[in-house]
Amino acid sequence: MSVSRGILVNIGLSAVVTFLLLLGLEGAGRLYEWKYPPPDVAGYIWDWQVEWQGDFPIATGSRHPFPIEALNGDGFRDRWHSPEKPELVTRVVCLGDSVTFGAELPAERAYPQVLERRLRAAGQRVEVMNAGMPGWSTRQERIAYRRILRRYRPDRVLLGVCLNDIPELQNNLSRPPGWLGTLYRRSSFVHAVVGARGREISNVEDLFRPGRSAKHEHALSLFFDEVRALRRDVEADGARLAIAVFPFAFQVAPAPPEPVVQRAILDFCAREGLPCLDLLPVLARFGESAFVDYDHLSLRGVGASVHAVLRANLLRLPAPTGDAVKRGAEAALALLSRLDDRSQAVRWRSAQLLAGVPLRAGAVSDLTRALGSPDWRERVAAARARIAEVQRRNDALQRMIRFGQPAEYDANGGRVIYSIHSMKEMADAAAAELALAQTALENVFEEGRRSGALPGWLR
Repeated sequence: MSVSRGILVNIGLSAVVTFLLLLGLEGAGRLYEWKYPPPDVAGYIWDWQVEWQGDFPIATGSRHPFPIEALNGDGFRDRWHSPEKPELVTRVVCLGDSVTFGAELPAERAYPQVLERRLRAAGQRVEVMNAGMPGWSTRQERIAYRRILRRYRPDRVLLGVCLNDIPELQNNLSRPPGWLGTLYRRSSFVHAVVGARGREISNVEDLFRPGRSAKHEHALSLFFDEVRALRRDVEADGARLAIAVFPFAFQVAPAPPEPVVQRAILDFCAREGLPCLDLLPVLARFGESAFVDYDHLSLRGVGASVHAVLRANLLRLPAPTGDAVKRGAEAALALLSRLDDRSQAVRWRSAQLLAGVPLRAGAVSDLTRALGSPDWRERVAAARARIAEVQRRNDALQRMIRFGQPAEYDANGGRVIYSIHSMKEMADAAAAELALAQTALENVFEEGRRSGALPGWLR
């Protein structure tokens, strides 16, 4: 009995000593973190366990900014889509996070919805699905494609990459799983033993600091692995994957860092043979006005991004038929002719319709080709015509902002009132399109000079 009691005493003493040792180590760890606190992780880098208790969320998560009524049956901010694809229609899925979702903008102003309108205005038979969700990284987007979106049998998948995807993958996949992860979130001692905090990236700016570290390389490799896995799924379904890389707002501010992350992504896509568009050069033209905060696009940023996607033919869509292009040209010309109408009501309505159906970059050249074989003179004339069209639209909208709108009524006899905010949004979109139209003319000049076109042809 005395031997057993002695064993129990020893076990008890060992437990107490162990407890006191762990308590002392935990206290030392907390004291160290109090004296040398780790950098705070930016709010736009989400902890999946805290937010979703896993690596894939539900639409009504704690930080979802919209009520369930604003979402479709799949949890996306879009209209309902039939799993059966309409005949002769190209279906495009836009995967992404809150930028694709259209945070800080009305649903109809999110870039997938704007992209669909622009493509249809250019004569494309296309259906664009908005599959963006706030907080998602490339991993959640890949899982969403497997679990939800592949049943819609898309022809094209456009992956919208935001740079916070990269630290989110690094931070969440560097943390220990299961019960050890629970201890990690609560214990300073476990922080020190596991060392995961030293592998975390606190903000996107950290990716651009000189001398890329091992954790930055590892973060990029995790991102590339997710893209490869998504591509395998997409191509297994007979579709094509393309990538659009959205910058952060600090990259268009004065004295920005070198775009080393964009270069790494472009190099990866070139090696993999993936179509990829870096939107930094496009949005840099508009500076911080292209954003509403650290990375979400303004209406101007959305318009410029969609123009760039179309101009680059990123989706590799088949060219619209000549009849469709010709009909679009005739409708645009009819509306343009009404901008000089003597009736203010006619001018306002025409300006409104033109602002609602803007042409994509290069559309005037497409119209010219559909109506006859162009030469350099025709190409220059088409580019100048596009500038004139957008300039007149912008001028008309500015007049409406200054002098107000005429009386207008809907089919039920109700008065239609347009807010000054709506008119300014349309004017901003026209101003963004004007800048791109002027760039398009400059590109025609440059291309003509390189091709040996005679100076007289470019006048």
